[in-house]
Amino acid sequence: MDLIERQAAIDAMKDTFKGTMVGTRVAVDAINRLPSAEPVIHCEDCKWWDQKFDDSPMGYCMAAKHNHYSTHWEIHIQRTYGKNFFCADAEPKEEGEEDD
Repeated sequence: MDLIERQAAIDAMKDTFKGTMVGTRVAVDAINRLPSAEPVIHCEDCKWWDQKFDDSPMGYCMAAKHNHYSTHWEIHIQRTYGKNFFCADAEPKEEGEEDD
């Protein structure tokens, strides 16, 4: 999936249809009718992400789908992600909620 900014698309259409007002108007109207994509929630803004060290861009994902116990070694495995990573399981932090 490619995400683009609506205004960037409108500007590109205006550049493409320079001098033809009808073409520009039709293109801009079509772009404005397109649905917007759902916002992406990056790890640092997700309630499941826990940044362990203040000076590190990495943190642990506490979402159940991203954590598991190894049956062979009987240890808890947590995956680490950068704060700008994102996934389908992300949920926004509640207002006022901060990293521990």
